[in-house]
Amino acid sequence: MTRTPGAESGFDWSPDGRRLAFTHWPGPYREGIDVWTIRPDGSGLRMVMGTPELDLTPAWSPGGRRLALYSDGPDPFGSAPQPGLWTVGA
Repeated sequence: MTRTPGAESGFDWSPDGRRLAFTHWPGPYREGIDVWTIRPDGSGLRMVMGTPELDLTPAWSPGGRRLALYSDGPDPFGSAPQPGLWTVGA
């Protein structure tokens, strides 16, 4: 799906059905698991959250403007890891 080796999981369709959010693991020799979105026709591939650590289980907000996900990556306002639930613009 992401045109790179690895595996995808954690799929969630946006409320309007126009985008699919998923996690992508690039393989055993690369770091991180990232959250991506894509349109049903395969266009519009976009990384939503990518850290060297784990970004998992995307879920759309009811209005479809944000994604909730788990990340154990760095705090965007500092360098210390802040594992937990995050919301990001979709």
